[in-house]
Amino acid sequence: MADTDSMDSADAEMNPFSAEICCLHIVEKCRDKVEVMTNNQWDKFRTAATEWDKFGGNEVSAVSSVRPYLDKAYSDLEQLPKCHRTCYKRYTDKRRLAYAEKRHSKLQTKHRTEQGKTDSFKLCV
Repeated sequence: MADTDSMDSADAEMNPFSAEICCLHIVEKCRDKVEVMTNNQWDKFRTAATEWDKFGGNEVSAVSSVRPYLDKAYSDLEQLPKCHRTCYKRYTDKRRLAYAEKRHSKLQTKHRTEQGKTDSFKLCV
């Protein structure tokens, strides 16, 4: 017969929702209470995570442990995700996402421009 305590601790290590920690901790020294996400919050978080994946940065690495669960509906999660309200609000902030998208677009344009200059130089040589 398997030891249930060791199985519980193994599950806790594998599932980022099992502990009383913020699953999307991005605000340093946040003192908010860790609360269970609602269905709507989970959906909004998943949408934001998809957007942040396009742009990179700290927001992508902050949710790396949660990434395997992002394709699951709230009702399909074995344990419910928990987070600080402040971390959640910052992560899902539409203004921050819009700014990141704008910055990403500028960087892509700059990269394409620089790549074109490099290609032109190669043709001249």
